[in-house]
Amino acid sequence: MLNQTRPDPVRSPLLEKAQGIRHGYFTRIGGVSDGIYRGLNIGT
Repeated sequence: MLNQTRPDPVRSPLLEKAQGIRHGYFTRIGGVSDGIYRGLNIGT
């Protein structure tokens, strides 16, 4: 990874209230991945 720090997770207040649901959203902030994780890069 180009950026070794992790960005703060983006969470939904509505889903935070639901029991048993783990969630998160990703953004273009935080660098890009190489190797087997390359397919997860969505920014251009």
